[in-house]
Amino acid sequence: MKSTIILIEDNTADNYLHSILLEETGKVGKIITAYDGEEAFKALEQLSQRPPSGKCLILLDINMPVMNGWEFLELYENKPHLHQTNDGIFILTGSINPEDKKKAERHSYVSGFIEKPLDTQSLAEILFPD
Repeated sequence: MKSTIILIEDNTADNYLHSILLEETGKVGKIITAYDGEEAFKALEQLSQRPPSGKCLILLDINMPVMNGWEFLELYENKPHLHQTNDGIFILTGSINPEDKKKAERHSYVSGFIEKPLDTQSLAEILFPD
């Protein structure tokens, strides 16, 4: 079964590049793009009505307008009905701040930390380890 990816990223160029890389894996059936945390919650609410049959992963940027990645995670904790919709949240960021990585590692819903740009090696090792 092909995976669904929710790409939460405000940079259009990054979304374009990451979408191409995800599609090239042959393991992604649907990519949902949200440009901030609020859009992401709308997408997750819709997915919760009809959950995907395959794996569903979230790639979450940290620095975004409206609602950043940390704010998204705080609100996500209080929405248990959305937890069944996905199989993991991966921080996908250009941040070089070591504190961001430590904070992500301490967060119970974060499955991994990926530095931008996304590449085929990180996809294979982290997102599709089979």
